[in-house]
Amino acid sequence: MSGKNDRRRRRLIVNPTLQSRIIRNISWPPALALAVTAVLLGLFCHRLSEEALVAQVELHNIVPIFLTVIGFLFLAVGYMVFNALKFSHRVAGPVYRINRTFEAVKEGDYTCRANLRQSDFLYEIADGLNDFLDWLEIHPPQADAKEEEGTQETPEPALKG
Repeated sequence: MSGKNDRRRRRLIVNPTLQSRIIRNISWPPALALAVTAVLLGLFCHRLSEEALVAQVELHNIVPIFLTVIGFLFLAVGYMVFNALKFSHRVAGPVYRINRTFEAVKEGDYTCRANLRQSDFLYEIADGLNDFLDWLEIHPPQADAKEEEGTQETPEPALKG
């Protein structure tokens, strides 16, 4: 397989809580606006039909126009939710990988790195974490070095004189 497919995340939902929050926050304002638009369109078409009846005019195309616009609104909401899911995937995946890197460091593995895909977001955080881990590899924590040597020094109590 090519390099692009090797780095492909196998699950679309990586962190359901985070991703649902992102999708909800991205999608609800435009979805609400589209729903209001659909209701107003329905009201206007109904009023137009009533006016056409009073004027004794037949509007054969009002129903197809109404259904076309409603269909477009549903497609727009679906497209918006799908794009919000893709966006959440590009955020939740890096959060998952960065958290896995933190867990590995807590277990003592200072050689691990947060590797993100090219299409992911949060590169700045992953790069900062990787730079910190590079520094940490060169400058290991002092507490670990003292425990390994077994030469922890305790301060002598001061004598009062």
